[in-house]
Amino acid sequence: MRTKDNVKPIFVSVGYAVSLDIAIDLVLSCCDGYRIPKPLREAHNTIERIKREAKDAKLF
Repeated sequence: MRTKDNVKPIFVSVGYAVSLDIAIDLVLSCCDGYRIPKPLREAHNTIERIKREAKDAKLF
C-alpha cells in the first residue's frame, strides 16, 4: 500500500486475528505524515544513533 501519493509502497501483512483492513488502518494511523509508520522510524533512528555512538567510541 502507499501511505502518501507519489511514494514507494510499503508491505502490510495480516497477522493472527487481524484482517487486512484492520492492518491497513493501523499502519495509516501510525504514519503521521511520513511514508514509514512512526514505530519503525523511531526504531531505525534509535539503532542508527547507537551505531554512530559505538563507532565514535571505537567499540567496533
